[in-house]
Amino acid sequence: MSLYIGKLSERVGRDELERVFRRFGHCNVKVKREGYGFVVFDFYKDAEKALRELKGRNIFGEPLTLMWSNK
Repeated sequence: MSLYIGKLSERVGRDELERVFRRFGHCNVKVKREGYGFVVFDFYKDAEKALRELKGRNIFGEPLTLMWSNK
């Protein structure tokens, strides 16, 4: 199950995001230079929990845009 991560600061990288999202379950994070990325979880329940708990929260000083992705 995949989540879209938007409005990422240029200073936020893959390692930082993995630390944030791994507490919800095993995942793979891909960050694009244009300020967005994707996190893919092995299990739907883990992605759902991450979405519920992190959507709109400040991560590294910026409000996180988080939504389901078709990717």
